[in-house]
Parts: sequence; C-alpha cells; structure tokens
Amino acid sequence: EYVAWPVGGEVCAGYMAVRAGLPAGVDALVGYIVQGAHGAILALLKDGLVPGRDVLVICCDNSALASSRALALTSIDPSPSRLAALAVEMAITRAKGRNIPPVRRSVDTELVVRASTG
Repeated sequence: EYVAWPVGGEVCAGYMAVRAGLPAGVDALVGYIVQGAHGAILALLKDGLVPGRDVLVICCDNSALASSRALALTSIDPSPSRLAALAVEMAITRAKGRNIPPVRRSVDTELVVRASTG
C-alpha cells in the first residue's frame, strides 16, 4: 500500500509541494497534469532523490510531455478521444431539443507505466 501526496497542476506548485517538506511516509506524488509532476521531479532531484526509485511520481493527463524521454512519467490516460465523443453525443442530443435530465457518464482510463514509478 502506497501513501500518495498531491502536488498540484503547475510546475511551481509541484516544486513547492516537495520543497516545503513531504509528510512522513509519502511514497508517491500525484500531479493533476504533467506540469505539477514535472515540478515535483525537479524538487526531488534537487533534494538528491531519484524519481521512480525513492519516490514514485504520477500525472493524470498522459500528454506528449509525460511520454517524452525527458520525463518518462507514469500517467493515467483519461481517454480524451472517448471523452470528446461522449461530450459531442450529449451536446447533439441536447441541441435536438431532447430535454434529458443530468446523467453521470464515465469512460475507461488506463495506467501507462513509465520510468517515474520504477
């Protein structure tokens, strides 16, 4: 079982979350988007820690930057094409005048494992 700590969605937020001191027992850092995780990685390196060995780092957008060799960030792929298709489908339904009540819909996501988690 891992203990994760949020690091925000901006480079500075991720950097400061780590530099301010992590609570005892934190094994993993989670950035909402790659920029937050990137900042956390920079701070870990400055502290002499190795991302993927000493602390796991994950982001939730699986962008091109996350998959780059420079970061190699483990990411949760939110399936943007499936999300977009669902949004278009629902928008068309509403545009046609079909008054549907609010519904909760979801799409499958996938964990893409890279070097930032070992």
